[in-house]
Amino acid sequence: MKNRIFTVVFLYISSISLACKCPAIQPITQELCKGYDVIFYGQIDSITPAQEANGHNTAHFSVITLFKGKATQHVKINYDASSSCMMSLAAQEKWLIYAYYEKYN
Repeated sequence: MKNRIFTVVFLYISSISLACKCPAIQPITQELCKGYDVIFYGQIDSITPAQEANGHNTAHFSVITLFKGKATQHVKINYDASSSCMMSLAAQEKWLIYAYYEKYN
């Protein structure tokens, strides 16, 4: 009996400790949009997996509609691929993207 209780309690505690603690999503307003470098609606052409265990995957988008900023027809977006808050993206999905430019080495 004690083993069953321990297992249930352990599983419950494990699920709590692994839960994602992502920030709350704010409603999109014109003021909030001013903070983004580029906003576009696009389709994912492919996903390149992270090269490092705690790195970022890259989603390759075709821009359908550009709402703000400068972007070419094809855009690469790096996203979290290792934490409990990682995004789940797949080829052929369409997304509305609000993004910042960031330089890498």
